[in-house]
Amino acid sequence: MIYLDFDSTLNNLAFEWVKYINSNYQTNITVQHIKHWDYIEETFGKEANDFWKNPDIYSIIKPLEGGIEFLNALKEQYNVSIITHSWPGTEEAKDANIKKFFDGINVIHESEKHKVTYNGILIDDNPHTIVRHCKSNYQYGIVFTNNDTYSWSNIELIKDDINKVSKYIRFKRNYTEILEFLKK
Repeated sequence: MIYLDFDSTLNNLAFEWVKYINSNYQTNITVQHIKHWDYIEETFGKEANDFWKNPDIYSIIKPLEGGIEFLNALKEQYNVSIITHSWPGTEEAKDANIKKFFDGINVIHESEKHKVTYNGILIDDNPHTIVRHCKSNYQYGIVFTNNDTYSWSNIELIKDDINKVSKYIRFKRNYTEILEFLKK
């Protein structure tokens, strides 16, 4: 069983969020400036998070390049579900976006992913989510770094936990590397 995160693992949410921040806060940050998940709020205030709390964003969110092909390749070999943490009120719009681009996939809305992913591999861009999965389930977890574009997908952020999960956790730069690892 493969559990696959949606936001910023299969889609461009982080890139659209950065565009929103740059437009609304007259700045010029990139995705690489986001060193951890609280960076935007710490830098620009709580209201900066309104972007991903708005269900309308799913009308502009698109798959990352290769995301559709990646999911289809996974589905050929594995039972696959998308597991996503959704802000209350965004579930319906997110489901519609998933159906539009990734039709025919099971979708699970869950903030504590490790409670659901006990019987499979979790792929996610958030290393903390992967650590919780690996520690709780003794299953592999793959941190998707999007060719090291995601500064928050850095091993340094989990250095205190890495020894506890080093047997299970893997950092992979792109979809090809993930597929190669899963073939082993």
